[in-house]
Amino acid sequence: MKDLKIGLSDKPSVFFKQVAKDFRVMSYKHNIDMDIWFDNQDDNKCEVCLAGAVVLSRMGKRELTRINDHEGVDPGTLEDYDHISYSTGEKLRALNFFRSGMPNAFAANFKNGFRRRAPANLIRFLDEFKEVDGQVDEEDIQVVHEALLIASDICKEAGM
Repeated sequence: MKDLKIGLSDKPSVFFKQVAKDFRVMSYKHNIDMDIWFDNQDDNKCEVCLAGAVVLSRMGKRELTRINDHEGVDPGTLEDYDHISYSTGEKLRALNFFRSGMPNAFAANFKNGFRRRAPANLIRFLDEFKEVDGQVDEEDIQVVHEALLIASDICKEAGM
């Protein structure tokens, strides 16, 4: 397997902080559209979803464009093409269900990605979370960013 070493932590509390930072930084540089995992625009910007923002931040535009143009992959299938590990793919899929407010699907991918169950408080939190979909504005970006930091705190409290 070609390991792109995107460097996401196996510790959930650290993982969610990494994702929050990557998402916030990419939101300043690129357009966030939760329906598009990665689309390289002509104006030196990209359109990315939550998982796409993380992958873009960690792999870089050149490598991600090369992979996407060659294979047409998305965050959920990068491991099928041997670019990332299965557990990293599961973590990225979990992010999609996180922003969608789908706690059961999130929990399944969380368990596969981290090889442990998601904290019950995190599942309850997601049960109350409103889906963030499509093109987002600054308010939506802030909601997702804060939710990721809350998820980090919940995992830290659970010893993860």
